[in-house]
Amino acid sequence: MTVLQRRDRVVYFRVSEQEYERYRQCCQLAGARSVSDLVRAAMEHYLENGNSGLAAVVTQKLDRIEQAVSELNGRVHELSEKARFTAEPRPRTAAAEERS
Repeated sequence: MTVLQRRDRVVYFRVSEQEYERYRQCCQLAGARSVSDLVRAAMEHYLENGNSGLAAVVTQKLDRIEQAVSELNGRVHELSEKARFTAEPRPRTAAAEERS
């Protein structure tokens, strides 16, 4: 059973009408008595758990970026090799010698 604490501090922040409606809907889904209870619970959860969820998302995105960069580096290397090969002078063949 939750022990109610006396709350004597007020925190204000502005939200858009759409944000407020989303918060009210979340209150109904989560069974929170008010938007204040919802925000308070969300902040407590964040303080207890840190930003581990955010860190996981950022880590996944960084992994994907590293993989994409690695693939791009491989492709650039392949194209550089092809460009170098086409830029090198080719030995003249007998047919080319005859045309000269």
